[in-house]
Amino acid sequence: MGNKDLLKYYDHVQGKSRFAFLRQIRRFKKPIISAIVVVGLITFFVTKKDKAPDELPADEIALNALAEALTPMAEEDNRLASMTNLERYLQYAEPTLEVKSETFIADNKIPLSASCFREGDSPAIRWNAAATEDLFPEAQSYVIAMEDVSDPENPVLHWLSYNIPATAAEIAEGASEQSSEQMLQQAVNDMGYAGYAAPCEPVGKKPYRIRVFALNDVLAPDALSSGHDIMHAMGDEIIQWGEYTVDHYFRL
Repeated sequence: MGNKDLLKYYDHVQGKSRFAFLRQIRRFKKPIISAIVVVGLITFFVTKKDKAPDELPADEIALNALAEALTPMAEEDNRLASMTNLERYLQYAEPTLEVKSETFIADNKIPLSASCFREGDSPAIRWNAAATEDLFPEAQSYVIAMEDVSDPENPVLHWLSYNIPATAAEIAEGASEQSSEQMLQQAVNDMGYAGYAAPCEPVGKKPYRIRVFALNDVLAPDALSSGHDIMHAMGDEIIQWGEYTVDHYFRL
């Protein structure tokens, strides 16, 4: 195993460890709160005697201290609760798959053939096979997602294919139109239909990203599941991932 593989594994495991550490903190939240309450009560009884007339009551001091101590924990709880499993995973796990595409040439411009102005073919995508040398569990399937990230907080899903066989390391251009032959399953995109929604802007700069996820399971969603349903379902199954960014979109 080379130094590069070890570095990827270290980053991945450390990311998972940080995620696990946060979950451990949340698990011990009640004992921590109880300890803070006990300290507050002790402060109340110790400072109750000989209180100067202009001082705050001891119980108010204790309650204020308790509120200050609990505020960061509550904020972190709210932040984690608002995130999906996928978002939490991506926050702490480094990408270990290398993703490429031969479709996006000429400084990573999306060509007309992949837009709605011509054929509208889904891009060819290639990735290195998920590592298995006792570093990660063996991949059982892959998921590919393509999103418009003009607004990073609210990406627009153009394409999501899932249950790609674990033996695959690439898909051909236009594969979304030949899903039965390519053994791809298509989720419903943000335009409301299953398959690849080709970019259709008349002109201008548009950033897109393509992500490949290796899963330790094969998904079994309901018929015509949305891409967001798939992303939610796969959050706990990801073992590796990688990303390819298309810098801009132009109608030439």
